[in-house]
Amino acid sequence: MAAYNNDDIIRYTEGEMLPEERSRFAAAMAADPSLAAAVEEYKLLKITLEQRLPPDAAADALRRQLTQQRAIHFKKNNRLSAVRKYLTGIAAAAVVLLAIVLTRQHRGKDLLALYGQVEMQVSAERGSNQDSLLQAAALYFNEHDYTKTLPLLHQYIAADSSNQAAWFYRGVASLRNGDAAGLPDLEKVSNGGSVFRYDAAFQIALWYAIQQQPAKAKEWLQKIPADAAIAGKASALRKDLP
Repeated sequence: MAAYNNDDIIRYTEGEMLPEERSRFAAAMAADPSLAAAVEEYKLLKITLEQRLPPDAAADALRRQLTQQRAIHFKKNNRLSAVRKYLTGIAAAAVVLLAIVLTRQHRGKDLLALYGQVEMQVSAERGSNQDSLLQAAALYFNEHDYTKTLPLLHQYIAADSSNQAAWFYRGVASLRNGDAAGLPDLEKVSNGGSVFRYDAAFQIALWYAIQQQPAKAKEWLQKIPADAAIAGKASALRKDLP
């Protein structure tokens, strides 16, 4: 890597080299693993904030700050002296980013632990194949094995789309798997007249709370009347929202 320095690495990555020089640099990377590794390291540092910031105000502020720093530090007449400052700035911002992400993830897990307990209960009256599907789905659901739960509920609903309980549990299972595709199922139940309608609204609110969207969470919590069985948990969740 002796033939090239940090300035060259930056110019190559930022597309500032002329075509012939860029071709020579690419050939040098192919022959020098340490140079190629240095380029990849710079790229990773560069994209840490540009592509991995969470979409919130704090992250947007960090992104703006990084853009300003880059404009200041990478003027052509000051590139070599600024590279270390820039990389240090990226590293510091990455630490802040990591704290933001970990805080969001930790809060989401806390909310799920506090309010996410759902047990699937079914009654088998006819002993039919459909009942067997629900019983098997309930077994996996209550073991938190939602990946195995979902195909059974898909099969059940394909044969009997009138069962609001099946829609509810399929929606919850999808959300627990981190799939927002469960929201339409729960919205369908919430808009219906079954005993699951307010539980469905609560599960939607919980999803948005975990996703750090308190306004939408509150919107769904407002759909739950004070005399609903789930009202106590809804009130507690509302107090936990910013």
